[in-house]
Amino acid sequence: MQVAGYLTCFAEIFTDLLFMKNLLATVLFATIGLYAEGQSPLKPFGEVSLDEMKIKSCPYDSTAQAVILFDYGSAVLDVSRGSSMKRHVRIKIFKKEAADEWAKELVLFDKTDQFFTKFKGSTYNLVDGKIVKTEISDDAVFKTKFDRYTSQVQFTLPQVNEGSIIEYTYTISSHELFGLPDWQFQYEIPVLWSEYNTHIPTYFSFRKDWSGFLRPTINESKHNGDIQRIVVTNAPAFKEEPYMSSKENYISRLSLHLEKLWAPGQMERSFIKQWGYVAALVYESDLWLQIKASFFLKKIAEEQTAGIDDPEKKVQALYDYVKKNVAWDETTDVYPDHQFKEVLEKKKGTSSEINGLLISLLMKLDIDANPVLLRTRERGFIKPFIPMASQFNDVICHIQIGEKTMLIDATNKGLPITALPERCLNGAGLVVRKETYDWVELKTIKSRQAINGDFNLQEDGSISGKITILRDGNYGNMMRQAYTKASEEDYIKNSVDASWEISKSSFENIDDSRNPVKETHELNVI
Repeated sequence: MQVAGYLTCFAEIFTDLLFMKNLLATVLFATIGLYAEGQSPLKPFGEVSLDEMKIKSCPYDSTAQAVILFDYGSAVLDVSRGSSMKRHVRIKIFKKEAADEWAKELVLFDKTDQFFTKFKGSTYNLVDGKIVKTEISDDAVFKTKFDRYTSQVQFTLPQVNEGSIIEYTYTISSHELFGLPDWQFQYEIPVLWSEYNTHIPTYFSFRKDWSGFLRPTINESKHNGDIQRIVVTNAPAFKEEPYMSSKENYISRLSLHLEKLWAPGQMERSFIKQWGYVAALVYESDLWLQIKASFFLKKIAEEQTAGIDDPEKKVQALYDYVKKNVAWDETTDVYPDHQFKEVLEKKKGTSSEINGLLISLLMKLDIDANPVLLRTRERGFIKPFIPMASQFNDVICHIQIGEKTMLIDATNKGLPITALPERCLNGAGLVVRKETYDWVELKTIKSRQAINGDFNLQEDGSISGKITILRDGNYGNMMRQAYTKASEEDYIKNSVDASWEISKSSFENIDDSRNPVKETHELNVI
């Protein structure tokens, strides 16, 4: 199935289920909100009013623990200076739970060509009828690595309590001209006013991708479209629905993607390629160069499969070898940072290093194995109409043996070879081959959990018996993770009802992911 048709069908299912509910809520909130068109609440940093301090609740959501008073962004492309985006946020806190959550913020940006600058943050409290301002200290701001491509700045605002107002501002800039940050209009708390202004010269052509159910209250442009202002007022708090794959697919946001660039006297330059072009780039990348080379792996592959003739059993043997010898560092990526020899020596690697190593081992035995590029579940669906390698952030293995296709991930020790981890189950992935590419549906075996109880009612009215739980697939993996992260005593205490008195417990297949994990508890009901 083509990815466009697959993803469109998937999205339409959720749209049908949620449309009426969200449409009704959106119309209601748009009519009773605090701010109307032309009544912008935006104020300079530091100018907090007594009226704002005295706000007791969100005017259209009395259950909200906090509300974003305004969220303002201004993005500029300048041929001589590059690109920049300034953001200014002000939030009113109603409940202590919100103080703990919203006082902390995380900002992500591209570590290769973006810079986080001009940061300021303050908290405002009403004390004896006067506004007291507390500025953030330098030691409350941390810049660290998020992943191979992304840096993060984390900061915690001080003295945040019920009734506080917090605000912060920062700028993300770049010497490059090829992109502008996305803008998110909706969060887990209501947003009274969200505004995004863009200043883009006419000779840049950006594709605008709008997601979510909300629509702009104001959408205006000036100077032949060079300047655009988009405002959403009174956005409801985003609430995740049952069985929702990722909130990133449904939160209202605007994404901008550079399509074309032209200038007087120069040829037009296109930045939107075809998926075949993307696949060809990946085939010539560090990932494929390592997979095709790494000739030292041929000896290892032959040793690990000595005496095995069945190709599927060879796949199993090499899969077991990789899982046994390399632990996943919980980083997902597309291109490896280290050579496979170093990965084996350190016994640790990223998703591209582990699965790239497995593919290379299989290829040394002339087994048809290729990488599958995918976008993990928490990042939302792939946008099929934007062929860009930057949409991918993970790699698994595609194996073809005769008419049988296998999708394998070797990062997770608690899963059998037939199961993909939940992070990978996100629509479709791009299979990269020598001279072609294909889309494959990311599916796995059904995870099962079976509970069996055998109880006896005693003459004195007490109940005794045994309960047995069998789990496989991702259910088994979750149980193994919980069990290994705690002591056996703590696991039993946290997973069994407190009203049960456990006399004996046993566990089977904790280290054997090929079989369902089994736990048995002999108990008395207190």
